[in-house]
Amino acid sequence: MKRFKQLLAVLIILLTFYVSAQQAFEDNLIDWIPSNQSDYTGVYELGQQERQAFLRVISTPNYKIFQLKTNFQYIVGGPRDVRFHTYSNTTIDEHGNVSFEEHKGQFVKYCDFFGDTIYSIRFKPALTDMSPLYELGKRKKLESSYKGKFIQASTAELKANDLTGLTPKQLQIMRNEIFARYGYIFKEGGEMSRYFKNQYWYKPERTEVNELFTELEKSNIQLIQKEEASR
Repeated sequence: MKRFKQLLAVLIILLTFYVSAQQAFEDNLIDWIPSNQSDYTGVYELGQQERQAFLRVISTPNYKIFQLKTNFQYIVGGPRDVRFHTYSNTTIDEHGNVSFEEHKGQFVKYCDFFGDTIYSIRFKPALTDMSPLYELGKRKKLESSYKGKFIQASTAELKANDLTGLTPKQLQIMRNEIFARYGYIFKEGGEMSRYFKNQYWYKPERTEVNELFTELEKSNIQLIQKEEASR
């Protein structure tokens, strides 16, 4: 009984220290309010190692995309279970507060040990189940989560003049890259199947991916198809 009380006392001390340290860190967070909300565009890392989670944020004049990509490994050395969820009812206000579905967060920034500014998004309570009370995701480059030669087809609002300089082959690859990034299984032996099997990042996993597309990707696919039809 005495040993149990000692262990309990140690746990209380550690928990108190953690809460104090967490509060001290939160006190150093600053509201991140850029002159243009497009600066929020990026990939925010929420998980690590076996339970990776990345919040993809695409902010354009007409779209506010929040898409969670999880990449879980349930058995050490086993395959990863990759899933996507695109949130609805997304908003970003003038103070950097975000809201989608039942979740609320805020864009913040802070200085690290080396004096570098770290841009992040904070959720309290957490967005994922990896941290029940608090979650802070650091922004990474889009290229860390989007692969291919034409990632702008998934990350930017394309205009007709963005496509005029591309060859029919390039347009075909740009459009199909959107499918490939979600692991679409192309027709065996077909041109796109052969092409993407030679891309290191491509992992054929799904026979249907249309329901995973963001509204931005759907719009870009239509624009690319229109340009292809005009050739």
